[in-house]
Amino acid sequence: MHAIVQTEAVQIGRHVRHLRRTHDRTLEGLVDMAGVSMSWVSRIKHGVNVPNVSFLFRVGEALPVPTNKLLLPRMYSREMETPAIVRGA
Repeated sequence: MHAIVQTEAVQIGRHVRHLRRTHDRTLEGLVDMAGVSMSWVSRIKHGVNVPNVSFLFRVGEALPVPTNKLLLPRMYSREMETPAIVRGA
């Protein structure tokens, strides 16, 4: 797996964990509601697997959060209060 893809997968996994905790969901509850296996979620968190679209939709419905919030973790992270706006001169 390409290093950039692996890094993005890990970020998505960490963001899913953050959102899961924010919505007071246990990992067991999330995998039950999303219909995915615990090992699949673990492999995504550790950058072994890349989350597919089906996984993202299922997790988004289970949390519930919009899928784009899962795909763009940097835009929705706590560290980033407002996105930068770049305007042409």
